[in-house]
Amino acid sequence: ILVDPQEIKMTAFTDTWLRPRIGTDVVLLNGMANYIISESLIDEEYVLRKTDNFETLHEGLQMYTPEYVEEITGIPREDVCRAALLFAQANMASIVYGDGITQQITGTDAVMCLANLAMLTGNTGPMGGIFALQRDCNGQGACDMGALPNLLPGYQAVQNNEAKERFQQRWGADLPDEAGLTALEMIERARDGAVKGMFIAGEDPVSTFPEPDLVRKALAALDFLVVSEMFLTETAKLAKVVLPAASFAEKNGTFTNFEGRVQRVYKVIEPIGDCLPDHEIILRLASSMGNPLPSSSIQDIMAEIEELIPMYQGIGYTDTQVGDEDQALLDGSPRKGRRLYRGQFPSGFGRFAVVQYKSRPEEVGADYSLTLLAGGTSRRPRVVSEGLRSSQLSIFPVEAYVEIGESDAWKIGINEGDEVRVVSRAGELTAKARFTNALPEGMVFMPDCLESGPVNRLFSTTVDPRTKTPALQSCAVKLERI
Repeated sequence: ILVDPQEIKMTAFTDTWLRPRIGTDVVLLNGMANYIISESLIDEEYVLRKTDNFETLHEGLQMYTPEYVEEITGIPREDVCRAALLFAQANMASIVYGDGITQQITGTDAVMCLANLAMLTGNTGPMGGIFALQRDCNGQGACDMGALPNLLPGYQAVQNNEAKERFQQRWGADLPDEAGLTALEMIERARDGAVKGMFIAGEDPVSTFPEPDLVRKALAALDFLVVSEMFLTETAKLAKVVLPAASFAEKNGTFTNFEGRVQRVYKVIEPIGDCLPDHEIILRLASSMGNPLPSSSIQDIMAEIEELIPMYQGIGYTDTQVGDEDQALLDGSPRKGRRLYRGQFPSGFGRFAVVQYKSRPEEVGADYSLTLLAGGTSRRPRVVSEGLRSSQLSIFPVEAYVEIGESDAWKIGINEGDEVRVVSRAGELTAKARFTNALPEGMVFMPDCLESGPVNRLFSTTVDPRTKTPALQSCAVKLERI
């Protein structure tokens, strides 16, 4: 089952392709859940034994009839019911989602709806489950290690006194009682002068955050900016100090992928020039600041991770005899594996959450009559600073372009190959027009990975109210022929 307003290569492989209107994912998912309940397709044993709040969910979904879902999403009711039936009757089903959902204003609500679907049908693991595709390599591992403002490593809440005490004893330091700032909040505080210094590692907010001119001004206003990077990115150009970081091929360690598999990374070559592995940079910084860390090697760091993070216990970093855990599960062999999340819920218990649809403020109007969809392409990585330095990828065109349906182009008076101005309420870009039949009427597409057309200029700093994640997937625009 594919849910995507745009026709993509995966469309050819689907049993059912659902094309919801932008911002209506919650309605679609609630409609599927309501149909599964009304047709008695739930996994009753799982719901009774491993979840609670079912009655509240059932009551809260009554309005999401197939007719209502069709009215709001534009998806024929028959397709909604068929998708719900396919998912509910599958022996094992998985849900895979990416930033097409999470970088919407209602992203958190949609993910909660996905969790409801998985629990209703008992598809929470170990062979099925819910999997989040991160934008960047090892993004899952970074989250697991506590690179989130409200959580300690292992998704333990900052306010969890028992967990906090373990970390304080291990680190010999006092930890704050309140959550920290998100990345966008840090930029805002820097712009206001409340944050004076910043250390940025492996991120280029000038190229990836909305309203890049404001981001640039905020970072330039800092008293001191340090950037640890492999390349001199737009952000690194603003730094007082740039610390050269080693690539994956120049260091040992692990990557955790989106299904929770911890994969060893082995050094192939020595770090070039003055480059250092990330952990070595942090260890040297800590020593220079008079607070040396107790770890001195990758083995020490992994031992600490296994000690403090329950989900990483027993992954066997130094064990060379680790087997394929999927195969071990299937054939019943006792082999040790490096697969986390045997169940999707650490406590083995889940709670249904009622999420109601909130219509977005009407952005599309007479002045801005088109909806822009931004995303990746099959030929370029989503991270601009890395993709442009690949000799293999450099053979592909990098000229900024905007895809538009012929009927929409005809209304505006645009021909294939015309240079056009893409204008939103936040900014504008120049791009070449390309015709496509992969988009519904009223929608245009631009890749978000071309330096010649930094699409983040078109987005304002609108964030999900819970996670503060910026909405970088869609906005209202107009096209003007140049």
